[in-house]
Parts: sequence; C-alpha cells; structure tokens
Amino acid sequence: MKIVEISKENQSDFKDYLKDESNISSSFEGQIIIPRSELELSEFLASVSTSNSPVYVSGKRTGLVGGAVPIVESEISNNTVLVSLESLNSISNFRETTNGAFIDVLAGTSLSDLITELDQNYPDYFFPVDPTERSASFGGMLSTNASGSRGFKYGSVRNWVESIRVVLVDGSILELNRGIDKLNNLGFKYQDKEYSFNEIYKPKTKNSIGYNYFPNMDLLDLFIGSEGTLGITTSITLRLLKKPKSVFFVLQLFEKVTDALSFIKKLRSEKQIDTLSIEYFDSKALEFASKSNALILSLFNDFLNNSRCAAVYFEVSSIDPDFEFEKINELVSSCNAKMDNSVFAETVKEQEDLKRFRHAVPEGINKEIAKRRLVHTRIRKVATDMAVENEFLGEVYDLYEKTFSNAGLEYVVFGHGGDNHFHVNILPRTNDEVDLAVSSYESLAESILKMNGSVAAEHGIGRLKKKLLKIQYPPEVIQQMIDIKKIFDPNFRLNIGVLF
Repeated sequence: MKIVEISKENQSDFKDYLKDESNISSSFEGQIIIPRSELELSEFLASVSTSNSPVYVSGKRTGLVGGAVPIVESEISNNTVLVSLESLNSISNFRETTNGAFIDVLAGTSLSDLITELDQNYPDYFFPVDPTERSASFGGMLSTNASGSRGFKYGSVRNWVESIRVVLVDGSILELNRGIDKLNNLGFKYQDKEYSFNEIYKPKTKNSIGYNYFPNMDLLDLFIGSEGTLGITTSITLRLLKKPKSVFFVLQLFEKVTDALSFIKKLRSEKQIDTLSIEYFDSKALEFASKSNALILSLFNDFLNNSRCAAVYFEVSSIDPDFEFEKINELVSSCNAKMDNSVFAETVKEQEDLKRFRHAVPEGINKEIAKRRLVHTRIRKVATDMAVENEFLGEVYDLYEKTFSNAGLEYVVFGHGGDNHFHVNILPRTNDEVDLAVSSYESLAESILKMNGSVAAEHGIGRLKKKLLKIQYPPEVIQQMIDIKKIFDPNFRLNIGVLF
C-alpha cells in the first residue's frame, strides 16, 4: 500500500486529490493512502480504529457536490486520512446464468473501462446506466446512486447492482447480496444487536437524497446512495443486459420551447416506441454544443438567432425502423416542427458524433467558467439537480426561467427532459453573482417539493447541498439517518461534513 504524507509544504504536488468537479478545494494535511486490495484497506483502517482519525474517501473526483473533497473541520486534529481507491481497478468474472449476465468490478474502475472491456470481450452485452462523465468510478457512481440520460429507460445504478463488499471504518468487512441480505420488515441485526427505524419516504421522481430505508429492503440499498458516509465500497457485482439489436439517435429542432416540451410529453407517452433517453437543450445549450460539430452547426444557423428555439435528443431501441420513423414524424408534426430540421444517427460514427454534441454542452460551460475564474477567483458553475413528477414538466421549466431571469443571471438549460430533470447551469459573471446564484437556486427547493419532487436527483447532497436536505426532510428524518450512521460509524469519523 502506498502512503503519502501531505503537509502545507507539498500540498501543491497533490492538488488533484484535494478538489473535485464542484470546484471547491481543501487545504488537507495528513496521509493519503492508496490500497492495492480490500485486505490492505481493511488492515489499515483496523490499525487506526482507536485513533479517532477522520477518514475521507476519494475516487475519480468527478462529483459535483464536493463529496470527494477532504475538508477538515477546524476542531479536528490534522491526524487525518484520505483513502484513494484508484488502485482498486479491475474487471473480472463475467458469467452468464439462468438469471442473467453478471460481471465484477472493483470500486476504482471507471465506466469507460467497463465499456471497453465489454466491447472487446463480451460485445453482446452492455451496462445500461450512462452518466455523462464516463471517467466516473463505480464506487462514486454507487455513492450517489448515479443515473444519466438513459435513466429514462433503465433507472439508476441501484437497479443494476447485485452485490457489494464494503469496508467499514473500523476495518471490518460486509458482503451484502440482493435478495438475501434484507431488512426484516423495518428491522435488521448487526454485531448481535437488533435495530429498527421508521420508513424514510422518498419522492417518486429520480432522487439521490440520503439513505434509503423501507420495509423488507435489500440492505445493500442502504449503502447505495449513502455518499460514502456508512462504509467504503470496494467491489461490486453488476447485472448486464443484452444489447438491443438496433438503436438510432435523433436530434430534433423546434422553433419554440413550448413545442419542444410538448414533444417530450408525447414521446414518453408513446408506448409503440421503445425510447431509451430523452434529453433537452435550450438555445444557449445549442450554442455551446454546436461548436463541436460543423454539420450540426450549419443546420442550426437558421435557429440560433431565435432565443426561444430548443432541441430534443432521444435514443430509440429499434425493431421496425420504418414504423418508428413514421410514428416519430407524426409526433414531430403535431408539435409544429419538421423532421427536415433534425439529425438522424444510425451508424456508430454518427452516434458518436451526436454523443460528443451532447457532452459538448457541459464541456463548453466548464471552459467558459474557467476563463471567467481567471478574472474573478470565486466564480464557479452553479448547477441545479432537481426533478419533479411528470405533470409538472412545463411548470418547473417556467419556474427556472422566471427565477434566474428575474435575478439577472446568465443560465443554460439542458438535461434529462424525459425525467423532468433539467440541469440548469448558472454562469456567474462576477464573484457577487456566485452568491446570488446559490441563493436563487436554494429558493427553488420549497416549490420543487410542492411538485412532489426531489432536491437532488442524481448528484447527491455532498457538502454543497446540506441546506436542501433540510428542506426535503423534517429534522426527525435527518436525525434517523444520523442514528443509522452511528451504527456503522459510531464516532463519526467517515466522510465528515458530507450529508450532515
């Protein structure tokens, strides 16, 4: 196991470990440990279990809520430990069974690593969950119950996890298997003690807001979405799916936002089309994305001068392309648009071009924020991550526009329209606008709850959204989560400041 001592003098050499994509950073002093195996991690944590050392966990650091940043509370000594899972990186034991196909990954393995492995060695199968950031590690994806664009069809990571192994902060190891290790109604046994808590009610929308707890639940679902506050996941068994025989992608342009939203509603209700994902782009998002593709840029020329234009990107698992094309054409026409103003991708190259187009939106926004930060050092992107129920699609969109326009903020709307889960990225132009962006975002939470929604749909709470957790849940529910944490981490040493 590699151990590195971090001090004020050498922090700059290890700065990548002290920040994540949320752009908050740490002045951490202590040890970075890089275990090569679960056993090394277990033995190390057991050796420091009586020292009260705070323990933080780091993966690929692609998160957007500061969950991987080791920010040490002032009252805590500098005898701290940052566990990096980067060397727990392997894929093994693919097997086909009567219950489906499965594969094992260690927690530091990236999604892109798994995609490559499957393409090269098991091309008939794929992993259905597809976060935008393919460099994300599976440990991190589990910690926030990540989803992505195909969440519309396949849901979140939780749906595709069959078992996990977890090292607790005292070094002990748990193995939890779906369908085997379960709550008994609302109770469970751990270290010869019986525990029981009230059900924690979750919204029906996408959500990544603290602990799951409901009758007869699989215990591994308590750890999935817990943001590394209960234990450190080391290995995961994933369930795979057979690839669809054929898939095509479409990017459809609309002259009006209202027409694009109407199309989303109709497409997701169309049962004769097997839609995998439905993504939305406003005019500003199209500006950022179009720079990645000359062909698409030429198509957009007549649209980009229209600040109310929008686009919908969707993926379809195809059985009868002629029929599906006809149905899509009917839906598009009914929403005042023409398929002449669309991009259709069927080949692998065409589909990769459209995926790059989709990914170019956050990439372009991040580059713009980086330029602004050279002048105003506190600037960071402020991105919403809220979801509401289907009936509120148009209402929540109007709410975002009204809130951020009235505040005089620059913003971009894109993301998972099929799940009523828009990522509104606010682009502050000054340091003062950062605070205004955050306060404007937080002001939305009560309205989101009135739409039966979730204040964190897929990125988690982390360090940045703890105020929102307190809006989502009453104090007694948060206290119950804290009481659950105390069972597995009685001295509150693990990922201090995350969630609570």
